[in-house]
Formats: sequence, structure tokens, C-alpha cells
Amino acid sequence: MITPLSGFPDNTIAIAGSGRITAEDYETQLIPLVEQAFETHGKLRLYYQLESEFSGFEAGAMWDDFKLGVAHFGDWERVAVVTDVDWIRRAAKAFAFLMPCEVGTFDLNQAAAARQWICATSANASSSSVASTHEAVLEEVEFEELVREELQRRRSGIASDTRHLVEKHQAILASEMPEIRPQLADALILVEVRTVLDQIEMQGPP
Repeated sequence: MITPLSGFPDNTIAIAGSGRITAEDYETQLIPLVEQAFETHGKLRLYYQLESEFSGFEAGAMWDDFKLGVAHFGDWERVAVVTDVDWIRRAAKAFAFLMPCEVGTFDLNQAAAARQWICATSANASSSSVASTHEAVLEEVEFEELVREELQRRRSGIASDTRHLVEKHQAILASEMPEIRPQLADALILVEVRTVLDQIEMQGPP
């Protein structure tokens, strides 16, 4: 479910996501909100908060999210992602360099700081973002280096297992739905793999 948030400037789209986010949520809530705002503003800011009750995206929602981002790729001025979901924070940080705008990532307990950042002037926001990001990196880098070294040792096995899984479902789709284009089938399979990984992460360690 997607819920609009109040108390933000007119040039800021502010939403909270909870539970399972569906394609219908995008098509009836977010997309009309964004398109209406772009009618009066050349540039927009996005505040996207995923609540603790967030349980994942449907494949259709992820596709709508991709299409919306591509359609207005150069029209975003700043994006704040507020969540405790680790893979979403890491994805936002990993792809931030591809975005033609400032991207800030915040934990849920930093929501007040995120609101201040999304509403601030560019100069103040950049300074605050750099400081908070630098602090977070210093805290995480030692542990992440240990994890990275371990995962590098296991990478070939993980890649092989994942490749076999994708190839298995490619063959199933090709057999059951021969009319579907291979590129589309591959994209849908990968979306579902990411969705399942999200569900596993939300369940926590066994």
C-alpha cells in the first residue's frame, strides 16, 4: 500500500509504503500524483519512506517503478529513501551515481533528518548528506570488508547456483509460454528472484 504524506513543499512527492506494494498502488496512487505534480513543476523531489510493515514489491510494481523512473529520469532534483530494509538502502547507494540528482538514504529512525534534507537548499543538503554518509561508511566499512572477502570466496558457487535456477525457469517458461519474448521472460524471472530474496531477508535468519 502507498500512502501520500503531508507537510512537504509543493515540489516534493512524499509517500509511505507499507505491506505489499502492488502495481495497482503505483497506477492509482503514485503515478497520477507524480504526473499531476510535473504539470506545474519542471523539477520534483521524492521522499520515499518504507515503513516497518513493508513486506516487498510485486513484480508489476517494480516494472511500474522502472517505467516511471525512466519517463522522468532527468526531472528529479533530489530523492530521499527512508527504510530499514538493508537491500533497498544498499541498492539506493549503489545506483546513486547513475542518477542525475542527489540521492540520500536514511534509516527509519532518521526520518526527521530525511525530511529536513529533502526540504533543504542544495548547498545545505549536500553538506549534511556528505557528513552523514561519511559517518555511516566509517561505521560499516570494517565489517563490510570482512563480509566481502568471505563472499568473494563463495562467489563462484553462488553465481553457479543462481545461474542454474534462472536457466531452469527459462526452460519452463519457454515450454509453457513459447509466445513470450526471451528478453521479457528473463526480466520477469530476475524480478521474481529479487522478490523472493526480499522475502527471505524480511523473514530474518533461521
